[in-house]
This record gives sequence, structure tokens and C-alpha cells, in this order.
Amino acid sequence: MRISFLIAKLHDNGVRFFVRRISKKFNSRLYNTRYNCKISIPSSSSVFGRSYIDFGDGVIIGERCKIEAVYSHGKDRFSPKIKIGNNTTMNDDVHIGCIESVTIGNNVLMASRIYISDHNHGSYGYPVNDSPELAPNNRQLVAKSVCIEDNVWIGEGVVILPGVTVGRGSIIGANSVVTKSVPSYCIAAGVPAKVVKVYNAQIAQWESAR
Repeated sequence: MRISFLIAKLHDNGVRFFVRRISKKFNSRLYNTRYNCKISIPSSSSVFGRSYIDFGDGVIIGERCKIEAVYSHGKDRFSPKIKIGNNTTMNDDVHIGCIESVTIGNNVLMASRIYISDHNHGSYGYPVNDSPELAPNNRQLVAKSVCIEDNVWIGEGVVILPGVTVGRGSIIGANSVVTKSVPSYCIAAGVPAKVVKVYNAQIAQWESAR
């Protein structure tokens, strides 16, 4: 575990240097030989834990994005996995944090200022409750996988919390906080997000949720 941790760290340092140099020279277009795909990463964006991240073909990443596969926190070690599918686009200021699993499908469209995380600093419900007297950064990280399926559209300012699955073809309205899973072919909005419309395939129309 220690050797793999050191290799990952060295790999990350090399990738960050490579991304900065190449993105400036070639207008942010990279060819990812490891996954045999083209990706676009601006120099203002950062990718941490690169060896734990799988980019599909045609992925576009906006300005000031932060994609973090966190493999260590204090004495704890993790084996995170971020998978981003083909032709997925994330606009500016998107932050993805992962210590276990974040999967983003194909053809996903993400607006700006989106936060997606599969973990919390500490636990705040039965059976474990962390004390507020313990510094948040010293609390154990607790993870639940996140999955965003194909053809999902995520609006501006959305927060997607640990344990959430957003079903295929669904839409998340702007400024929503998604605390529970959203079924396929739905529109969800609000704080916390709730399903407000569903797609009726028989008549090819969106209908108000009942």
C-alpha cells in the first residue's frame, strides 16, 4: 500500500506539470494514451490522483475545475475510482471529490459551480455521531458511492451528496441540493431536491409528478 501511494503521488506531480505545459502549448487539447482518448483540460483546472481516474473519449472540462481522487487523509489510505464517460461536458468551477467511487456516464452535461462528493468529514447519525469538539479535518472520512447515469443534465450551482444515484436521462434544476437518489427520466429541483416532473414515454411528454 505504501509503495502504491508513493507511485501515485509521483505520478500526480508529473501529470500536473505535463498538463500545465501541454495545455498552454496546444490550446488545452490532450491525447490520453493510457485510455486512448482525447480530453480537454485548461491550465486553470487541476486533476489530483490521476492514476485513479478514467476519462472517456471526448470529455471536455471547463475553467477552474477540480477533480480529486483522494487516496490519503491523515493515516488513512483509500482506493478511489472516478470514471467519466464519453462525450461528457463540465463547465467552469466544477468540483468532484472522491475517496471510494464517483461514476459519471456518457453524454452528461454539467453546468458551472457544481459540487459532487462521495464522502463526509465524520458521521452524524445512528450508530456513529462525531463530536463537534473534534476538528472537522481530524474526523474520519465516511464514503458512499455516487453514480450519475447517461444523458443526465445537471444545472447551475447543484450539489450532489454521498450515496446519490441520478438515473438515466434525468435533469437536476439549478441550485438544487441532491440528498437522495433520483429515478430515471425525471426532473428534480429544490433544497432538498424532489421530483417535480416525470417523462411519459407513451405520449412523449413531461408530466407533473403526483
